[in-house]
Amino acid sequence: MDGAGTAKVLECFAAQTRGEELDASSIWKKGETSILNLYVDMDLLRYTADNEDDKCTAIDEREFPEYQFDPHCRGPTQPIIPNDGGTSTSDIPKTGKIFIFTTAALKEMKAGSFAELKKLNPDASPQSTYALLAALAWTRIAIARVQTENFLLPHERSDRAKMSNPVNWKLRVSSSAACGYSGNGVAKAVTVLHPDFLLSVHRGGCFKQLALIAREINSTILRVDSDFVISRKNLYRRLVEPRQLGLRWDYRQPTHLNFNSWRHMGAEAKWSLPGVSVTYPDAIRKLPGEWGIGDVLILLGRADSGRYELLISPPEVSMKALCEDDCWMTWVDRVVG
Repeated sequence: MDGAGTAKVLECFAAQTRGEELDASSIWKKGETSILNLYVDMDLLRYTADNEDDKCTAIDEREFPEYQFDPHCRGPTQPIIPNDGGTSTSDIPKTGKIFIFTTAALKEMKAGSFAELKKLNPDASPQSTYALLAALAWTRIAIARVQTENFLLPHERSDRAKMSNPVNWKLRVSSSAACGYSGNGVAKAVTVLHPDFLLSVHRGGCFKQLALIAREINSTILRVDSDFVISRKNLYRRLVEPRQLGLRWDYRQPTHLNFNSWRHMGAEAKWSLPGVSVTYPDAIRKLPGEWGIGDVLILLGRADSGRYELLISPPEVSMKALCEDDCWMTWVDRVVG
């Protein structure tokens, strides 16, 4: 189940605490029991190639930049990290903090970035808060990591900076194609830039490059459409074994970043719990079993909260550099953790 399915569970659970009946489309009846209707396509990863020539034995990076073929079946959708002599991810000290941005600061960022875009194109549209936060986090975290980390040998550093944004493809295809599907509907949109361009952002407080990077991120996300989804489904069904589907990702690369958002996933659910005086939680937190590397998550938040909370988990040495980065901290209202 993905975040959208989790949000559906939360919203339905909250409705039950309020004593409300669930929408008929959300449940099916089994006797006197109401069961949440979460349809999953069990054939999604089933091998259906017509002949041996259709069987998948390699994945073209130009067509599927997020995936790579894993003959050792370590997947599905696990990063295939090369055994190249660099530091193992398990041996890298990790940490995490929550950085809180006010909506006032983000409005200032949007205004400055939009002004720069208008100079380039008078018909330009303002970038979303999501895309600008992603661009800001990508640049500043990459700079902190490049300056402080040595987990890879110099020749092993990638000549491409990458951002991976999970996208809910169910909102981007026809209603008949989604047809009530409630399984994992996440596609990975991968934006690729030259590291030099990424690492030059915000030197001297420049909004221009930040706006351009946000535009690239948004363009990549918009490419997730029906054709994108169909091509991925066809790839899955050409795999003899689902575990052959690996991710083309190495967390140790300092210019690679996963950026995700849970902001709207159940944050507006209204609760009625015995002994609890509030109907909405003051804050919602993620409790990871362990910290990752190069991950950013926008935590759940109500539309009128006045803030965005970003949970960031880089290596320890990079977190220290990030917290000392004036170009980053000038936008941050406060830090938790």
